[in-house]
Amino acid sequence: MEKKNYVIGESSQLLLNALDKYHAFQNSLLEALTSMYGEEDGEKHFLELNDKLEEIERLGIMEYLRINFTIQMGIGKDTIEL
Repeated sequence: MEKKNYVIGESSQLLLNALDKYHAFQNSLLEALTSMYGEEDGEKHFLELNDKLEEIERLGIMEYLRINFTIQMGIGKDTIEL
C-alpha cells in the first residue's frame, strides 16, 4: 500500500486555530459560570447550553474542516494538503 503524506494547509490551520479558541471560550465560560454560581449550579447552567455549543462547533467549524479534508482525500497524490 502506497503511503501518503498529509500536509495541513493554511485554511485547515485557520479552522483548527478557531476550534482551539472555541474550546478555550467554552472553558472560560464554564469557569465564569462556576465562579458566579458555584461548581454544581455553574456546571448545570453550562450543560443547559451544551447542545447549542456543540451545534456551533459541529456546524461552524467541524463541517468546514470535513469539507476541506474530503476535497483532497483519495485524489491519487503522494502528498495531500488538507
